[in-house]
Amino acid sequence: FDLNCVEDGHIIVRNAEDGELVTTLDGKERRTDANTLLIADPKKGVGIAGVMGGLNSEITDKTKATLFESAVFKAANIRATTRMLRHSTDASQRFAKGVECHNAMLALDRAIELVAELGAGRVVGNTIDVCSADLSDRTIECSIAHINGILSRECNISGDEMVSMLRSINIGARADGDKLTVSVPHYRVDIESGIEADWDIAEEIGRIYGYYNIAPTSIIGETFQGKLREDFADEDKLKDAMAAQGLYEMYNYNFTGSAAIDALLLKEDSEFRKTVRIFNPFGEDQSLMRTTLVIGMLESLSRNISKKTGHGRFFEVGNCHFANGAGLPEERKMLGILLTGEDESFFTLKGSVMELASCFRMEKAAEFKAGGREYYQPGQKAGLYFGGEKVGELGKLHPLALKHWDIGVPAYYAEIDVNLLLAHKGGVPAYDPIPKFPRVERDIAVIVDESVTAAECQRVIEQTRLKVKLEDVRLFDVYRGLGIPTGKKSMAYSFALRAEDHTLTDEEIKTAMNLVIRALQARLKAELRGV
Repeated sequence: FDLNCVEDGHIIVRNAEDGELVTTLDGKERRTDANTLLIADPKKGVGIAGVMGGLNSEITDKTKATLFESAVFKAANIRATTRMLRHSTDASQRFAKGVECHNAMLALDRAIELVAELGAGRVVGNTIDVCSADLSDRTIECSIAHINGILSRECNISGDEMVSMLRSINIGARADGDKLTVSVPHYRVDIESGIEADWDIAEEIGRIYGYYNIAPTSIIGETFQGKLREDFADEDKLKDAMAAQGLYEMYNYNFTGSAAIDALLLKEDSEFRKTVRIFNPFGEDQSLMRTTLVIGMLESLSRNISKKTGHGRFFEVGNCHFANGAGLPEERKMLGILLTGEDESFFTLKGSVMELASCFRMEKAAEFKAGGREYYQPGQKAGLYFGGEKVGELGKLHPLALKHWDIGVPAYYAEIDVNLLLAHKGGVPAYDPIPKFPRVERDIAVIVDESVTAAECQRVIEQTRLKVKLEDVRLFDVYRGLGIPTGKKSMAYSFALRAEDHTLTDEEIKTAMNLVIRALQARLKAELRGV
C-alpha cells in the first residue's frame, strides 16, 4: 500500500459494514456486506481481503513510502466474497484453494529481501506479526497392519521400513508395535487427520515402495441382491408409461425468476408465489426455486419451436419447492405433461393422464372436476381427484401466458403431485377367468342439464344396483342442437350386461335397462331420448 494513503500508517483487518462501498484497483465501485473481510485504516477500507486492493491506496509514480502486508485468509470466506461480488482475481483463486499459514511470514521476508538486494528502496521499520493459527506440526497415529491391508492382503511392510520411507520425503515418524506415529509437516495439507489418516499414509508408502512390488490379489467381498426402493421403482414405471405414449422426457433447471412467475397470471396470494430465494443466484432470471414445472417446460418448448424440431409431446419429473414459513422449504415431487400440435386437445391430455392412472390400476377411481389455476384457459381446465383428494390439474394453457414465451400454438398441460398420486395406487392385479356365457351390448341416450358432467352420468350408470353384471360403460356421443331444449344436451352411452352362470334372458335385460333408466331419472333428472 502507499503508506501516505493509509491513515496514521495503521492497518486494521475488519468486517465491512452492510452496503459499505470500496473502489478497487480496476476503478469499479463495489458494494460489500457484513460477511466481507476488509483491509482498512482507522477511517476507510483500503482493499477487499484476498480479492483486490483499493484504488485509494494504489502505488503510483508519486509514491514515496510503501507498506508491505502479507496475510492468509480463510478459504471459505474468500470463496463467498468472490461469489457475492461476482469478481474473481488471481489472488482470490489462490486463497480460495487454501494457503499455508507459514508462508505469510516467509513471503514477506523474501519480498523485503528482494527490495534490499535490488536496490529498489530502503528498508525501514519492523515487522508486526499477528498470528492466531497453530503453526506446530500435526501428529497422527496410524495402524501398520491397516496400512498393509489397504495396499494388499499379501503386503507385509515392517514399521521400521515405513518410518524410513516417510523420512525420505521429510515426514517424521516412529514405529511402536503396530502403531505408527507420524509428524505431518505444515506444508502437507493434503494429509488428513482422523479416519482418513491411514489411507493418506498408505498412499505415500505405496508410492515409495513401488506399486509394481505389491503382489496383485483377487478382489473379495460379500455379494447381495440389489433391489430398487418402491418409490424409485414407481417413478421408473411412471416415466416408462409416459415414454410409451410417445412423450420425450425433459430435464430443466430448478431455478426461475419473478418475471416468469408473473407471466403465469397467478393471484398475489397464490401458493405458487411463495418462492424460496437463492442467496447467490446466477442471475435475476434464476434467483428463485421453482414452484411449478410449467415454466421450465415452456422455456424448452419455446426453444424447440424456434429451432423447428417438430416434436410437441413432453414430460418432466422434478422437485418443486415452497416457502411455507415453517423452517425448511417444502419439497414436492411433481409430474408435468405438455402436449402441443394440431392433433392434441384437452381430451388427448386427459387420455394421457388416464393411461398413466391405468398403469397403477387406479383409473376407475379417477375423478375430474371443473377448475384450475389462472394460467389455464377458462372452460378448458379441471382438477384431478382420487378418493376425494386433489392430486393435480390439467387443461389448455392461457394464450396470455404462452405469449411471454413467444409460443403461438395451442398447448395443453397437466401437473400432478407424484407422491399424492402414488398414495392411491391399486394393489396386486386380480384376474377373472374368461366368461363362459355371452354378454349383451346395449346403448342408452338421455337428455340432461348442461351442468351435468359425463363423469357424473357414467357414475350413476355404474353404481346402479343390478342382479346382473354391468361392464365397459363408455360415452360415445354428446349432442346439442335440433330437438334438444336450450340449456340441455344429449349424452349417449354404451355398456354390456352379463351373467356369470347362464345366458341372459330378455326379461333380465329389460329389467336391468329399466333400473338404469330410473336411476338416471331419479339422480340427474334425465329424460330418456332413446335405447
